Amino acid sequence: MRRPLCCATCAWDAFCISGAIHVGTKVDKELSRLAKHFARDSAGLDLAWYESGQLTISGDLETGDSESHAAAFMVELWPSWMHEEPTRTGEWVVETSIEVDCQHVPDHDSMENAFNRQERQQTPESAVDELLDATRQLAALATNNPIEYWTSKTKS
Repeated sequence: MRRPLCCATCAWDAFCISGAIHVGTKVDKELSRLAKHFARDSAGLDLAWYESGQLTISGDLETGDSESHAAAFMVELWPSWMHEEPTRTGEWVVETSIEVDCQHVPDHDSMENAFNRQERQQTPESAVDELLDATRQLAALATNNPIEYWTSKTKS
């Protein structure tokens, strides 16, 4: 029988112990597959555990088009109270995004968002499952379109 958890932080801790590594391995494999598609090295997943007790899991891959315009494919999982006011119920946010070089005239020397999707989950377990689904969807977006499709989204 499972012991009840007293708060969202304890739920997150229990989740980390009970299955994040298994799903994280699958997410890392998806990122590696994406990296191979672009003939890049995968940086793998990053796990950041902050002094405040908040934990994030993220991964990204950067590549470029034939004109040397960069594109970054990113996925991240964080507790909602990291960037928002805490609520009575914990939520976890899974965000996927595609950032590309600005190509406006004049150039802003920055990256611009070409795609962004956020999904909120009520439990740590569903959040990590969503992280895997989101990573697979991000890989499909990246591989089903040429890189120029994404880098052209910020042209004037």
